Amino acid sequence: MESKNNIHSYSYPSAVLSLFEHLNHHVSDKYTFFRTIAEKRREQVLVLAPWLKERDLSVVFSSDAYRKVCSSNLQMDDFEFEVEQSGLKHFQHWMEFWCAYEIYQVHKKYRKSECLQSVGYLPNDQNQYVSETIEDIASDQRLFQTFHSNYAMSLPDAITLINLDLFVRHEKWYEMLLCLHLSQSGTHFLLTHHSQAHPYPIIISSALIQGWNRRSDWLSYHPSFQSPRWNFCLENQRQMELEQVFMLQGVEPQAFSNVADFEHDFESRLHNKEEICEILRLTISGEDRQKLFFLYIAQRYLAQQVVDAGFRYSLTIIDQPLMLRFYDNTHFDAYFHSSYCDINENKTLTFKGFWNNKIMLRAFLETDFRTYKRHIMKQRQKEQGDMYA
Repeated sequence: MESKNNIHSYSYPSAVLSLFEHLNHHVSDKYTFFRTIAEKRREQVLVLAPWLKERDLSVVFSSDAYRKVCSSNLQMDDFEFEVEQSGLKHFQHWMEFWCAYEIYQVHKKYRKSECLQSVGYLPNDQNQYVSETIEDIASDQRLFQTFHSNYAMSLPDAITLINLDLFVRHEKWYEMLLCLHLSQSGTHFLLTHHSQAHPYPIIISSALIQGWNRRSDWLSYHPSFQSPRWNFCLENQRQMELEQVFMLQGVEPQAFSNVADFEHDFESRLHNKEEICEILRLTISGEDRQKLFFLYIAQRYLAQQVVDAGFRYSLTIIDQPLMLRFYDNTHFDAYFHSSYCDINENKTLTFKGFWNNKIMLRAFLETDFRTYKRHIMKQRQKEQGDMYA
């Protein structure tokens, strides 16, 4: 959830722009083209380095094995190999090239539009921000401004650009390129600021909200998030809480040794399906000095939106320490883990868990921003103390 707030960093050398247009002229299905080459190279990397099978794409495509295989045209036709090699003259690897191309494609639609004044520092007053849940952003006709471009854009394009910049370009979550369509449609939370100084609403935060009707797109239930590398850690008390809220009556809680068994059981016996959703891709844009404030109000308004929508619990996937520190240092019991994994074995844990939405909302309604910062600082100090104990 980090923005460098530098829209000029999207400028590319003329050779790169020519390569992008070469692709546009000769390739009709760009997604299939990029994905095919990515899959071919990943398969070749795993032959040389099978231990990378469970690692994410940023690790696979930054490996020595990748550098070895991309010097060969094995399983590549002449055009694929030509484009790949041309791209590697300007980018570290294929996924970085793919991300840059997608960002270019979004901006290309608006290059003849009016160039707007950049967004700078905004008020630290939560009452000057507006939240809403949009059932299908693809049908929204409004234009929005972001911290990531000087052009007003349609909502699907704005959210796509934000996700590309924050998650793919900066956080190296290249897996998102394989499901970028989820940034262009479906139900999204939106936090905006409206100002006379700017003709269009400014997007501060967005998030994808998927109810049971979009269960097939839940990242929580993707095979890579249910592998044996995920450590099941749901406490018995929390399991009983979920049983009481969601499960068919008269079924005793079971003991589970892994996350896949628990989630299969949870899914098969889920009773009140309309009361659970998955929240993903929470973005925070803005100047660095305002990021923590925006994170605070985004969670506050997001909790309000999911409660208003009738969701009692929300599945989450979180690796952001700032979010987890607040949850761990309050007495509200608004969040609990179900499993965790050190995906790339770099001592960075990613947690799957649940928001209790009503309690989360109460936690933020009863916690002002100053207290929120204090909770985060106290938890950070505790973590540092535990590290050196």
